[in-house]
Amino acid sequence: MVTVSRHPLDRVAVRLFAASVLLSIASLAGAVALLWPHDGEEAHAPAVSPAGVHAASRIAPVLPEKAPETPPEAEKKTPRTAAVENHPVKMGEAPSPAPVKHEATSQTPPLDFKLFNDEAVVWFDPQRLRWRDRVRVLTRLMLLPQPPTVEALLDGKGIPLLTPPWLLGRVRDVGGQPVRYPYQAARYAEILLKRARKLEDGWLEVSVPLRPLNVRQRAHAWVKPVKRAAEDVDPALVLAIMEVESGFRERAVSTSGAVGLMQLLPDQAARDVAERWGRPLSVEDLFDGHTNLLAGTAYLSALQQDYLAGVADPRSREYLTIAAYNGGIGAVLRLFGATPETAVATINRLGPERVYRRLRYQFPRHETRRYLEKVLQARRRYAQWMKEHAV
Repeated sequence: MVTVSRHPLDRVAVRLFAASVLLSIASLAGAVALLWPHDGEEAHAPAVSPAGVHAASRIAPVLPEKAPETPPEAEKKTPRTAAVENHPVKMGEAPSPAPVKHEATSQTPPLDFKLFNDEAVVWFDPQRLRWRDRVRVLTRLMLLPQPPTVEALLDGKGIPLLTPPWLLGRVRDVGGQPVRYPYQAARYAEILLKRARKLEDGWLEVSVPLRPLNVRQRAHAWVKPVKRAAEDVDPALVLAIMEVESGFRERAVSTSGAVGLMQLLPDQAARDVAERWGRPLSVEDLFDGHTNLLAGTAYLSALQQDYLAGVADPRSREYLTIAAYNGGIGAVLRLFGATPETAVATINRLGPERVYRRLRYQFPRHETRRYLEKVLQARRRYAQWMKEHAV
């Protein structure tokens, strides 16, 4: 039979051992509390050890403070590329304040983004997405195996790392290495977020540099067709829109459903062109490069010669045309007045420089602001190239 010692020293030893165990547990709990930030704190995303990079098969989901819901019907109908309302007299029923403020609601996503040829730009509402959520969004952008959407960036589903990222090779970290794994993407995301620019409406703008696709050869192949199609539209502007919209890819399809070289929406811009031509345009029609080019230039002509005919300054008309091609002619005119007539009067009074600044910094859609600058840069390049080569 085994007897338990009742010696005083033995009892002291037992108590000391129990106290040491409790102290260890308390220390571990404190360490965990330090590593895991409380709600409401700005904290960096938890580090992932390099050893676990290859073993991991999924990354943590993004959980915004207010989960985005399905946009209302009015939001779905907002034109994202070339879109003109059938009844221009109804374009501006209420004036837009300046500067325009984004109203954060549970029905509007807490972020937006746009892929350009040389960068991916993401806009965050910092009131609804904290630091670690922004890091995860940018990480998903770099690692998603398919073209990203707002829903995919906010989705709680993991990313299968055995499938190469859709942007693999185009996203390079600060060391010039292709971004491929979660640990690498998260660290690069933190660096990019520290460079974020705060906009006038309180949102944050983050640029993810991309290695540009080589579009020069494709562009040169379209110069002559563009000059034939662009009867009363600047050919350099048409080439610039083709580059920014699709990279000269005839089968390109955007997340909003715009298709083809000039990214026309079949149920909006293409419908307006079809009315001018007197025949319908199908989606397959728009996948044909030459048909898409003709429709796109016809739409640009309608913007300049019909909807913006009262704008006196040609530079102002160009800025407005570019913004309207992406953001919709109705939204563009509402930025300047309650009705098309008052908007045109305001535009003529402001002059081209102030018109540009209002479009660039006060237009409601962040994407359109950036789009305006991208197209203008490309148009200058094509105009210079055509001049030098007497094309």
